[in-house]
Amino acid sequence: MTDTLLWSCTLILGLIIVYHHVGYPVLLRYWANRKRQQSLHRHQEEERSDYPELSIIIPAYNEAEVIAEKLRNLAFLDYPTHRFEVRIYDDGSQDDTLSIIHRTLQEADVKKLRVQVIANEVNQGKVAVINQAMRETSTELVLLSDASALISIDALKIVARHMRDASVGVVAASYQILTPGSEGEETYWRYQTNIKEMESVVGSTIGAHGALYCFRRSLFEELPENAINDDFILPMRIVAQGHRCIYDRDIVAVELEQASLTMDHQRRKRIAAGNVQQALMLTPLLNPKHGATAFNYISGKFLRVCMPLILVVFLLCTLLLSLHSWLAMVLLLGQILVYGLASIRALTPGVPWPKLVNLVHYLVSGHFANALGALRYLSGQESGRWQRVKLEAHHD
Repeated sequence: MTDTLLWSCTLILGLIIVYHHVGYPVLLRYWANRKRQQSLHRHQEEERSDYPELSIIIPAYNEAEVIAEKLRNLAFLDYPTHRFEVRIYDDGSQDDTLSIIHRTLQEADVKKLRVQVIANEVNQGKVAVINQAMRETSTELVLLSDASALISIDALKIVARHMRDASVGVVAASYQILTPGSEGEETYWRYQTNIKEMESVVGSTIGAHGALYCFRRSLFEELPENAINDDFILPMRIVAQGHRCIYDRDIVAVELEQASLTMDHQRRKRIAAGNVQQALMLTPLLNPKHGATAFNYISGKFLRVCMPLILVVFLLCTLLLSLHSWLAMVLLLGQILVYGLASIRALTPGVPWPKLVNLVHYLVSGHFANALGALRYLSGQESGRWQRVKLEAHHD
């Protein structure tokens, strides 16, 4: 009886693990390809000149190294300058962010921008800044963008084109890292780009990159003060209202900051803590009435939250069964091999490893970070306040 329960548990958990990592991407690709074939003959909308007004909101905290390039980038966007404004919210920066902003605004190319600088004397946190900005912004379309992300020159025109569809509530940009921290990280972001694009084709992409996304101000719901992953909760609340979140890889946000090992690990722990929080906040998205979007959410983000626990229980089940089953022993040895390779790879950052090993390491370390992040959130150690991680000179 005990063995039967253990084998049933092992089978179910094993299927979930395989489905999340392999089955879902394959099924999603098939579904997306079918949808694309059905829409091949749709008429492509022509370029129009009635550009909507929009506001670009930039929360800034200790951005002295990147804020000047951000402003210069905005000055060269291919969009009528009288149809968009830039609102920079300096959230109590302790470096030269403010003085660099004012100095850069005097440059000939940047002067043409309509820029408002709002300086908060006390650091409130990114979520508080977003809520403040939404109370003070009047345009219907709002773009949130990180100070450290450069925007592709035609991004606003593409956003405007998507927003002519009343069913679209959010438009998310693709995300590129100027200097990836590791081969595993680079592969991971390519994978995420493909997943998000396919999610968008079949329903709604799940979440947005904080580097750049646009939404309708009328659909915004004030964020909880303790929100961690604001770039997930904000767009998915709009999706929960019945609107779509579109992902367009032609809209590009390039991250200027270099990702060190410390920075990447801390970022992933924070995101993991936010994943637990958002799973509790966004339970309506589990409702089948959301169709393909519910399928995307459950198969991707929701299962990712559960995966560390699933992997641990699966390991324990195979360990117990391996005492008198060769099949369970094979499964156990396979897990030991995967975790062992990932551990050795983590302990030898300067050694060149095959691409597959790097990918396995990044995947396993991601689940480990998810477990730590979940524990941090459940123990109350993770808050919604932003923290900057000191960049390291050498990268993995």
